[in-house]
Amino acid sequence: MDELIDFAKTVSGVPLLLLQEGEGCVDIARSNGVGSFTFQGSNWGDGEIEAELNRAKVQLPNFAIAFLHDADDVGVKKAERVTEVCCKLRVPFIAIDPRSIWADIPYKGDIREVLGQMDVNEFIERLEAQIHGIVGREEPTVDDGNGEGEGVEPVDTLNQQAFVFFFRDSPWICANDILYEWQQEGYYKKVNDGHLVPRIAAYCNTSGVWNESKGRLEYPFAKTASAKEVLAWAKMRLTVDGELLNPPGLNCSNGILRVFWEGSSPTFRLLPHSPNEYYIYPGLVEYDPSAHSPHCNRLLECLDDAQRQIFLRNIAAAFDLSNVRRIRGRTVKGLLPCGVGSNGKDALRAVVSLIFGHQGMTSKTLADFQQYDEGRKFSLASLRYSRINWASENPKTIKLDSLQSLKAYITGQKLDSEKKSVDGEEFTPLGIGLWNLNELPNLQGALQSSIDRFAPLAFRYIYKDDPDPTNEYELQADPRFVYDENFQRLEVAPTFLNYMVSAFHALIQEGIDYTCTHEAYEQIQIENNHLFQFAGDINLDYKLGSQMTASELWALLEHWYIDEGILTIEENGKRTWGETNRPSDRPIKAINQVIPQIHKIFPKAKVSRIAHPSGKKYISVITGIGLVESFSSHPSSTPIPTPTPTPPNPYTH
Repeated sequence: MDELIDFAKTVSGVPLLLLQEGEGCVDIARSNGVGSFTFQGSNWGDGEIEAELNRAKVQLPNFAIAFLHDADDVGVKKAERVTEVCCKLRVPFIAIDPRSIWADIPYKGDIREVLGQMDVNEFIERLEAQIHGIVGREEPTVDDGNGEGEGVEPVDTLNQQAFVFFFRDSPWICANDILYEWQQEGYYKKVNDGHLVPRIAAYCNTSGVWNESKGRLEYPFAKTASAKEVLAWAKMRLTVDGELLNPPGLNCSNGILRVFWEGSSPTFRLLPHSPNEYYIYPGLVEYDPSAHSPHCNRLLECLDDAQRQIFLRNIAAAFDLSNVRRIRGRTVKGLLPCGVGSNGKDALRAVVSLIFGHQGMTSKTLADFQQYDEGRKFSLASLRYSRINWASENPKTIKLDSLQSLKAYITGQKLDSEKKSVDGEEFTPLGIGLWNLNELPNLQGALQSSIDRFAPLAFRYIYKDDPDPTNEYELQADPRFVYDENFQRLEVAPTFLNYMVSAFHALIQEGIDYTCTHEAYEQIQIENNHLFQFAGDINLDYKLGSQMTASELWALLEHWYIDEGILTIEENGKRTWGETNRPSDRPIKAINQVIPQIHKIFPKAKVSRIAHPSGKKYISVITGIGLVESFSSHPSSTPIPTPTPTPPNPYTH
C-alpha cells in the first residue's frame, strides 16, 4: 500500500488505486508493471478496510479505488463490503467484473488467468476501457484548484457522492423523469423510483459528517429533503432527450437491425448492442437472414395473399416509420382485423409482440382514444415510445370516424403525452396501429378521411382442433402459436422477421395496394348506414349535371323502406316503422331529413336551394347525383373462396 501511495503522489490530478484479492494477484500485477494493493487476510473486515483507507487519506487528499475482484461470488461480496466502507469515508469506488475484460474467464479466476490469455498491454487497454465506461461516457473531471484534474467524478457534496455510489456501476439514462438502467441483454430497463428511494434514504441515513467543534459524528442528511434532492440531481445528470428512445430499427437478441438510407434506397445492417442506443425494450428474437420456417408460413395462412401483403408491409413500416412517411406519404393505414372465433388474429399479435420485445408494443383501445378526445389525455401517454399499438379487444359501439386523436395517431400528427396531474408534452407518434374487431367497425359516413386512414382485414378462416377437410375455411389449430413463446421465438419469429424485411423493401419500392379492402369497406358502409344499401339497390350514384329534389328522393326512399319491411303503410294511411340492422342506424322518417342524410354518403355533391316551378317558394336540391344505368353491385356477405396462400420469400442480403 505504501509503495502504491508514494507513486500516486507523483500523478497529476486524482489517482486511481487498483485493488485486488490477495498478495498473489498483487505480485503478478507488479511483475508486469502494474501497481496494485490488497487488504490483509481472507475475510476483509470493515475495520481493517476502513483503517487502510484512512491511512491513505492522510497522505492523499484525493484518490479513488478500482477493485478488480475475482470471478466468483466471494469477490462480488467483497466488492459490496468495500463499497459500503468507501461510501462511509467518501472515497469514490468502482468495481470491475473480470468477465468484462475476458468473457471466458473460469469461475474463481483472477489476473493470473487473464494474463494467460492476453499480453499486459491488451489487459491494460481493456482495464482502462472498463474504468472509463463505468466512470462515465463523458469522462467528467475533478478540479484540483488549477483546472487540471481529470479521471473521476467529483465527490465533494452528498449529491455527488451518492451519484457515484448508485449510478456508476452501469450506464443509466433518464427520460421524462423516468430512470432506465442498461442491461447486458442490450437495452435500458425501466427502474421505478420506488426501487431507488429506500436505498437512497438508507444512504442518507448513514452518511455521517464529523463535527470538529463538538467532537462527534453527525447525520445531517437523514431527512426527506436530502433523499429527494439526491434522486432529482441524479435524474438531471442522466437526462437524455425523450425523442431518442426506441430509435429506428429493431432491437434483436443478437444486435440492432438498423435501416441505412441512400436517398430512397434502404439497406439493413446488424449492429452490436451499445449503451448509446436507447432502446427501452429487450431484443427477444434473433435476426437470422437465412431463417425460413414452414411454421411461419402456417401462421400466415390466416390471411389471403393480398391481405397478407397489406399486413406485412404495414407492420414492416415500424422499422423506420418517419422515413416511410417521407417517401410514401400516408400509405400506412390503421388496420382493422375483423372476424369472430379462433381466426389467427391473436397468434399474429403474439409473434409481433415478441419481435418488439413486448414492451415496444402497446394495446391502446378505441375507448382509450375516445377518452383522449374527451380530455383525459393520459390514456395515450404510453404511445410516445410505442412502435406497434395492437389492441385485441375493442368496443363495437365507438364510431371510428369521430375519433380525431385516432386519425392523428395513424397519420403521424402530434398528440400530447400527459401524466395524471402533470402538464403534457407534444410528441409525434411513430407507431403502427391495429385494432381487433369481432364485427365490422362502426363507420357512419363516406368521408374520404376515414377511407384514407383505415383498412379492414377480413379474417375468414377458422382454426379448429378437428377441422372439416371439405371446408376450405377450416384450418388445423395449433396452440403453440399463441401460448408457447419458446416455439414462437425459435420456429416462427426469425422467419417472420425476414418477411418483414422483404416487405419493407417492397413497401418503399411499390407502396401498398389496398384494392382488396374496398370490398370490405363497402360492406362496412352498408352495415353501418342503410342508405348505402338503398343507393346501391336503386342505382343512385354520382352523376355529372344531374339534380334531385327532396321530394324525388323521399318517394324513392319510402318505396325502398316498404320493400325492405322497414315501413308499413295501412289503408287508412297509418305508418308503422320497423328497425334497421343496427339500432344506431335509424330510418329517415321525414322529408326534410332526406337531403342532409343523402349528402353524408355523397359528400362531393352540392346542396342548394332553387325556385319551385310554381315560383311561389324555394326548395332544396342536391346536385351531382342521380340514377345511373349501371352500378357496381355491393358484395354479398358470403365469403369469396381464396387460393392457398404462398408466403413471400425472405429478403436476401
